[in-house]
Amino acid sequence: MKVGIVGYGRRANYFIEHAIKQKDDVILFSQHLEKQQSSEFVVYSDMSIFINQKPDIAIITSADIQHFDQAITLIKRRIPVLIEKPAAISSILVKTLSDAANKYKTPIYVGYNYRICPIYLQVKDMQLKLKDIVNINCFIVNNIFDSLTQTNKLFLNIGCHYIDAINQIFGYPNWHICNSSIYKKQNRDKYGQINILLNDCVPLNISFNFQAECFPEIFESSIFIQTHTNTIILTRNGLKVIKGHKIKEYTDSQTPIYEEFRKNIETDKNSHLCTLEEEIVNLQIIENIYNNINYIGE
Repeated sequence: MKVGIVGYGRRANYFIEHAIKQKDDVILFSQHLEKQQSSEFVVYSDMSIFINQKPDIAIITSADIQHFDQAITLIKRRIPVLIEKPAAISSILVKTLSDAANKYKTPIYVGYNYRICPIYLQVKDMQLKLKDIVNINCFIVNNIFDSLTQTNKLFLNIGCHYIDAINQIFGYPNWHICNSSIYKKQNRDKYGQINILLNDCVPLNISFNFQAECFPEIFESSIFIQTHTNTIILTRNGLKVIKGHKIKEYTDSQTPIYEEFRKNIETDKNSHLCTLEEEIVNLQIIENIYNNINYIGE
């Protein structure tokens, strides 16, 4: 299979590594690198030439603001696409992508890798009901303020992972935004607090800091789910289920999203990947959060 990867950064390198493991041919589109030949893949700086190489699938890993234009171009050429989250910078643009994908009969998915992480799937398989939940607390700690410079809405870029995860675990509940506060520096999200009621009955509190060191040995980005009988702590690297004085730990946190996308295209069947219709819901929630924000700072 020939895979075309759009963009060249950390996520692109992740997909290149997995494509090579599958013995797939890799071509790369990047406007930041000169056209070059390596022993493993070719880099193109012209999108039309890149598409003329006829990749079987494409993966978009570029900056959020570039996703829409790149995706619509690939869709019109009927090339199946996996777009790194978020699919676009607004739900309206994602709706346009969805309409185009339907028109050109082209499979499009969004790269929420938590969806296929075994520990996240294990929590989903618990079939938790909101009527059994006392509260949910989400802590997002990430030192990306100085490095992720191509977007001002850092909560859109990072927070969408957790919006999607909660939607998946609880079957797309109704989100009522109570209040939100974001401290901005240089007109960019730095840290904040968002208070939500799910189905008007379960409090969800999201705290985030995008200019803080994260040490997994001590504390990392986490979702704490408190039920009437136990506590579930879900992180990127592990899962703890605490019931009374007993703790069960699970550490299978592999996220083979490349293999899942490849399988979807080969079988024409989707088991776990995010669709554009689901992404519209995720982004509408985030837009509602931004529309109800009390800004502090610059």
